Amino acid sequence: MVSTYSAEAQFKGPEHRVHLRTAQEGGALWLDLADAEARAVRIDKDVWRVVPAGEVAPKFYRPPNMRPLPEPLPGEADTTELRKVLNLSDEDTFRLLLTYLSFAIMPDKPYPILAVSGPAGAAKSSFAEFVRATIDPSEVPLFGMPRREDLPAFAKNNPVLCFDNLSTINAHLADDLCRLATGGGLGGRKFYTNDGEATFNARRPVLLTGINDVATRGDLADRTIIVRLEKIPEAGRRTDADVREAFAQAHPRILAALLDMVVVGLRPTAVARAHARLGTRLVAATAVGATAILILLTEVRACAAGAEDAIKPGNWEFWTVGSKIPEPVGLPTTPSRTSPKIESGPGAL
Repeated sequence: MVSTYSAEAQFKGPEHRVHLRTAQEGGALWLDLADAEARAVRIDKDVWRVVPAGEVAPKFYRPPNMRPLPEPLPGEADTTELRKVLNLSDEDTFRLLLTYLSFAIMPDKPYPILAVSGPAGAAKSSFAEFVRATIDPSEVPLFGMPRREDLPAFAKNNPVLCFDNLSTINAHLADDLCRLATGGGLGGRKFYTNDGEATFNARRPVLLTGINDVATRGDLADRTIIVRLEKIPEAGRRTDADVREAFAQAHPRILAALLDMVVVGLRPTAVARAHARLGTRLVAATAVGATAILILLTEVRACAAGAEDAIKPGNWEFWTVGSKIPEPVGLPTTPSRTSPKIESGPGAL
């Protein structure tokens, strides 16, 4: 009987597209609260409101690690406490963060990547956890460096992807993160098959943290908002319990503020021309400057530093015919290795 009912549901019943946390349907955007009453927030250019399960147009699925959002409080929007919780003193950076969060509520768009760096004691992991919890609370909010073949599974079950405490990002993973953020799809061989293919085609907001800047490749940096945190002085530290309690109390007002931003952003007068390469150019000129500096210091530094040392007086050496010339330090040894270092920067600049 179970097999019969399963077959009828699969082949005879109506077919619906399912969504993860956010959706666009019926002329509106939807944010799934994932609470016990299965409520959602309906957002259009005029207003947002919490609607009961019977009025929710899209179908949502909820992975086991998904946790509910609080009910936002209309008319009480306030982001002050979020800034305190996140250890952000710079107003421009906080505005960029609010832009990132409000944009992440919009489903299946090209998203900027948020890269957070800073010394030990700067609360980078807590920053990432609370940023994600603002729009997508999860039982397991942070992940380590993913294997490339695991990235589609992470993306399928997490509306926001947070990879914490990274040291470096290799070229293949950087390319996959670019495709995941702005579109392109991921795929690979299906397990236990010879010719089966498992694919994933959706876009997700991505957040990266590390002591050093990890978005060093040109294409990845071009899509990235850079946030640098300072170490929290001992006098300014708060207990984890106090910070979590403050965030929990402020969360409904923070979420209301982000929803207000989305409503304004949906109005025709506020819609800017879309740009295929989001990067930092979408959100603010300050982020462009940060990315430009990052590119100059990372992608071209091997060439620049090596060339500068080579032309300094006193560093010149002479060799006789037949002697072995030592390898240049800090410089690529062939034209094919030099060209990518130089060409990777101008796109982001």
